[in-house]
Parts: sequence; structure tokens; C-alpha cells
Amino acid sequence: MLDEGIQAHTIDSAVDRGEIYATLADCRERGWAYERGELIPGVGCIAAAVQVRGLPVTDAISVAVPLSRLTHDHAEDVAECVQRATRDLAAALVT
Repeated sequence: MLDEGIQAHTIDSAVDRGEIYATLADCRERGWAYERGELIPGVGCIAAAVQVRGLPVTDAISVAVPLSRLTHDHAEDVAECVQRATRDLAAALVT
């Protein structure tokens, strides 16, 4: 997909291969993804994978937030809630 090039949806979209790899590394380290206006201007998104032990990841939960409200602290709070929801869903899927 990267070889074909990435189409920018907004002026804030990441399209540079190095920038995308750096962003992915940050997501892996943090445990959740975070973007600010890359798909829809004025809207940020926080997402986390639903990880069921022993199975490949096929799903995620995400939340969109207006950038006017998405401060660093608010993003951390939202991410905590999203991660809790993914853990709860993963637990429900194995029972």
C-alpha cells in the first residue's frame, strides 16, 4: 500500500513513509492510535485494537472528538476509556 502512495485527505494527513512508520511505532509503544485532523478537518480520533489472546487482531474501537476539545490530557482520558472498552470486549468474546 505504501508503494502505491498514500492519498492525503486533509492538509494534516501523514503521507510520508518515514512519518507513517514513526507514527506506527508510537502507536505500538503507547498501545493506542491517535490522529488529529488527518481524515476529517477539525476532528481527531483515538483508537485501540481488540486483542483476544491467541487470535490475530481483527477489530478495534475508536472515538472521534472535535479538535477544539481534544487537549493532550483529554486524549489520555479518552484513550484510557477506549482501552478499557477493548479489554472488556475481548474478555466478553472469550466467555
